[in-house]
Amino acid sequence: MNLLLTLENGAPDSALDKHFGRAPYFMIVNMDNQEKTFLENDATKQSSGAGVAAGQTVIDLHVDVAVSGHFGPKAAQTLSAAKIKMLLLNDSCQTIEDVLSAYQQGTLIEQKA
Repeated sequence: MNLLLTLENGAPDSALDKHFGRAPYFMIVNMDNQEKTFLENDATKQSSGAGVAAGQTVIDLHVDVAVSGHFGPKAAQTLSAAKIKMLLLNDSCQTIEDVLSAYQQGTLIEQKA
């Protein structure tokens, strides 16, 4: 199962980014073996449509769950159509490890399209 987080940079100690489509980096965590992969979000280079483009990237990466602070309406429609669950960061999520812990504890709230 692949979990995606939105980050400010492509490093293990990166701060979280709260905007899905315009987040500079994505981190994918394989929850089965905890392997982490960092990827630049090329959708940030678009003048418009970044949320849809980022959503398509996430679909192509076979992500099951995406975690961010906010999913715009078009990004949410794209992800929802692909049956990718969208979870929202909460105030206790300050680090990558906080997010992974909150996910495992089931305390993140799901956003519906």
